[in-house]
Amino acid sequence: GRNLTIVTNGGGPGIIATDNATSKYGLELSELDATTGENLHKALPDEGISVANPIDIRGDAGPELYRAALEAALKDPNTDMAMVLMVAAGGGADGPAKIAQAVSELSQKYDKPIVASFQGGTVTQEAQDILRENKIPVYTTGSRAARALGAMADYAETKSASEPSQETSLAPPNKAAAKAILDKAAAAGRKMLSAQDCIELFQAYNIPVVESRLSQNPKESIGFAEDMGYPLVMKLASEDIVHKKDIGGVILNLHNAEEVKKAHAQLLENLEKHRPDAKLDGIQIMQQASFDGAKEIIAGLVYDDTFGSTLMTDLGGSYVEVFKDVKFGVSPVKPGEAHGMLEGLQAYALLEGTRGEAPSDTKALSEVMARVSELGADFPQIGELDINPFLVYKEGQGVMAVDGRVTLRDPDAKAGHSHGDGPEEMGLIAH
Repeated sequence: GRNLTIVTNGGGPGIIATDNATSKYGLELSELDATTGENLHKALPDEGISVANPIDIRGDAGPELYRAALEAALKDPNTDMAMVLMVAAGGGADGPAKIAQAVSELSQKYDKPIVASFQGGTVTQEAQDILRENKIPVYTTGSRAARALGAMADYAETKSASEPSQETSLAPPNKAAAKAILDKAAAAGRKMLSAQDCIELFQAYNIPVVESRLSQNPKESIGFAEDMGYPLVMKLASEDIVHKKDIGGVILNLHNAEEVKKAHAQLLENLEKHRPDAKLDGIQIMQQASFDGAKEIIAGLVYDDTFGSTLMTDLGGSYVEVFKDVKFGVSPVKPGEAHGMLEGLQAYALLEGTRGEAPSDTKALSEVMARVSELGADFPQIGELDINPFLVYKEGQGVMAVDGRVTLRDPDAKAGHSHGDGPEEMGLIAH
């Protein structure tokens, strides 16, 4: 909502903040109800106190006056958001810090946005630090604080109006299974999940992904192949080899046990020839997804030092580095927000269907993108995640993650990003 209540120890700053909030930034002053007025009269001394909005509690107000006034404001049903203004005056050297602590405690108690402007230079530095540590934004002036609240109200309305539905049809994720996969990799000192771990991580969050097994010998490969069904892809599973196709580490279009047996031997031979130093986790046996009628999209995560986990999307496959039409959203996003990201892509026209093509299943894609963002929000230790290509089939036919890459974050390193390999490298193109 847009109803703002201001608590201030200075009439001038309160009036300036009010004028900017209402005339520039689309906010309205809350009309405090009668009960709030009564509570303020009981809690605050009579002299020099205004119980109207903005609530002016006089220049030498200490932490208890601020606490009483702000709590009354937050309790008021007409208050959607609150601003706390303080111009350093009385209250002793530690007065601002105590006021900041009182504001911080109330912010934990009430589920309403609070911003602050503590003015007084170095005198209020400790107080500002306390507020920031407690996730309360602090601005140099009330006008800047009002601008931020106005932008937040605009954003909330945009999110509320977002279509399609914010709900998802995906089953809830298995967070415990995902945590076990990430913890195991971290305990082993791995910066990158194995290919099989990536598949299982996606499965834990009910992200549609091709079936995959990790084999250690030809007999096991044949057994997995017969169990999974043909056609299949086989590839070297090694975090030391990024571009597996370049060394013959991916073999496509396998249709029977004899071909699987030969492919297993060929992969090991290619490894020995080109990368004998590489650590091999095994041979990955994977479903070969159909690209028939599918559009290729990339979906992923990038951890940003300021915003945390961010969802990204773009045209996928081998074109991602060509067009670079990337859209980002701060995790977690809802399906409607993810759909809005897709609509912002130049390639969205392809998903809508061109030249008689059937439209793609953007509803399913939006839901799965939202689930990917949820994974990033739940596990900030994920530094980068790429699903490329992400196959989007015709409307009503769903989506399929072909393969992926997940890198664990080094908190001391700057976040970067790599889009990974083209569709052949992912090992799932059907010819």
